[in-house]
Amino acid sequence: MTRDTKKPPSNRTYEVGYGKPPVSGRFVKGVSGNPRGRPRKTPRVPPPADTSVRDSFLEEAERVIQLREGDKVLQMTVADAVRRAEAVAALKGNTHAQRNFLEREARYKKKFADEVEAQ
Repeated sequence: MTRDTKKPPSNRTYEVGYGKPPVSGRFVKGVSGNPRGRPRKTPRVPPPADTSVRDSFLEEAERVIQLREGDKVLQMTVADAVRRAEAVAALKGNTHAQRNFLEREARYKKKFADEVEAQ
């Protein structure tokens, strides 16, 4: 292809084309493309606690049940039975139960030591 020589000469000092935008379309020095920046993440507001669900959960946790251990029948709360089941699972090799049990033990020992030290 040859150049069209019939067009009047323009005052451009270069040819506009691929990778060569016109001066009016170029980025301006010192001006950001995103002046206000990325919007901040909106904080997640937890839903209000449903007191009926909380109360029924706590009531169920304090319910007394009967467990059989060998020939003995033991009475304990559901929360105590769950703690005991976690300890048994940890002894049987459940790694999640082991980690949870050991972390809880360390946390309670530290809290107990802090209470004794404070007295």
